[in-house]
Amino acid sequence: MAVNQVLPSPRALDSAAVSVWSQVSDDGRRVAVRLGKGARAGGVGGAVVTSSPDVQTVFLESPERHPFLVLSSSAVPLKVAELLALAEDFPLQPRAFCGEVASRASEMANSPCTAVQVNFLPEHSTQAEGHPPAAKKARVAHVGPGPSGVASELILVKATQSMRLRHILVKFHEGAKPAEDPKAAWASRTRAEAERLLRSAITEIRRDRKSWTKTPKDVTELISLSSKKFIELCRKLSDCETAQKGALACGDLGWVAPEARAAMSEHFKEVCDILQPGQWSDIVASHQGLHLVQRVA
Repeated sequence: MAVNQVLPSPRALDSAAVSVWSQVSDDGRRVAVRLGKGARAGGVGGAVVTSSPDVQTVFLESPERHPFLVLSSSAVPLKVAELLALAEDFPLQPRAFCGEVASRASEMANSPCTAVQVNFLPEHSTQAEGHPPAAKKARVAHVGPGPSGVASELILVKATQSMRLRHILVKFHEGAKPAEDPKAAWASRTRAEAERLLRSAITEIRRDRKSWTKTPKDVTELISLSSKKFIELCRKLSDCETAQKGALACGDLGWVAPEARAAMSEHFKEVCDILQPGQWSDIVASHQGLHLVQRVA
C-alpha cells in the first residue's frame, strides 16, 4: 500500500507531518513510516503550500498477519509503541481505540490531534437470511497469535444473518432538553463518560480472558468462559432492564434479525454484522445509548 501526504493548510508547516503505523513489516517487525518531510510554505502574493512526500510501500497480506493500520498526526503525544499497544488492546474496536487515544492525549497535552485505526476483516460465508444456525454445533477454526502477538478471535466457518446477541447498555444525556428520567443515574452522564465506562469494561474483559487457564475448544466453551465476567459487568454498568435478569438471560437481546438491528441504528447493524460468535463489538450508538455487544450465536 502506498500513502501520499497532502498538506491542506499553510499553518504550522514546519512541524506538520503525518505518521502511518503499520503493525508488522514483511520480516515480522513493526514499521513506523513518517510522511511529508521537507514541507515548506512560501511564494509570491501569499503562502503557497509545497510538499515532497516520502512514499513507502508495505504489501499487506491476510488479516491475521496485518490486522490493522494506525494513522496518527504528529500532535498525538504518545510514542509509537504506546499507540500500537493500544491498538492491540482494542482489536476491531476503532472507536474504543480512538477514544482512549483522545482521552490520554487530553491528559498529556491540551492540543487537537488525530488518530485513526483501520481494520482488515476476514472473509466468512453466510447461511440463508433469517434462519438461525442448525442445532448441530458449528465447527470453528482458531487462528493463533500473529507475529505481533495480537490474539485473533475464534472464527466461525458458517455465519448467519440472524444473530443471538447480549449487550451492556450505558445511557447518557446531553443537550438542552431534560432527560426522560431526570432522577436516573445516567441523566447527568455525558457521552464521553459513557464511552469511558465501556472502554473500562473492554479492558476488564480482556484481562479476564488473559487469566483463563485453558484455551476454549469451541464457541460454546468460549461463551461459557466469558459469561462470568460479562454478567458481573452487565449488572454493574448496564442501564438495560435485562441486566437484572437471571444469569442466562442477563443482558440477552435474543435472536436479532437484520431489520431489528437496523431499527436500533444503521451503525448498530453495521458493527454487529461483522461479528462472529464469541466476538465483542466496538462501542456503538443507538437511540437508547451506547452499547458493547457480544454475539453468542
